[in-house]
Amino acid sequence: MRCIGNRLHDRRAGHRRGAVAMELLVAATIFLATATLIGRLTTTCLRLVAHSRQYQVAQTEIDNQLARLVSSPVEDLEAAVRGSELSEWARASLPGAELQAERIDDAFGERVVVRLHWAESHGSIGFHLSRVAWVRPPAAFGNRIATR
Repeated sequence: MRCIGNRLHDRRAGHRRGAVAMELLVAATIFLATATLIGRLTTTCLRLVAHSRQYQVAQTEIDNQLARLVSSPVEDLEAAVRGSELSEWARASLPGAELQAERIDDAFGERVVVRLHWAESHGSIGFHLSRVAWVRPPAAFGNRIATR
């Protein structure tokens, strides 16, 4: 009777060891999948933060350029547009940044367009931002304001 009891005990212990190994394998698989997911999410979040900072720098740079151009005298506007260049701060913060300024005078009025292009840190994606500021409104719009 003693031998039969030991054999039963040995079979149960062997079965339990197999179940523990299976549980450890499942737990390790779940842990690795979770760690991989967290790593990818962290990378994505960090990239999003970097893009957000670059966009804020680009907005500030364009706003500063437009303020400088609009506040310059109208007779010096063309020279101010040609002399527009990127600040050192924006050049350091935005990889491969290029600033373009253009003066447009047509039926819609006299306005200045500032465009800023830059690349992602790795250079695979290009971003651009542009803004327009009116120096003088259209003649018809200006006359309506004056007659009121």
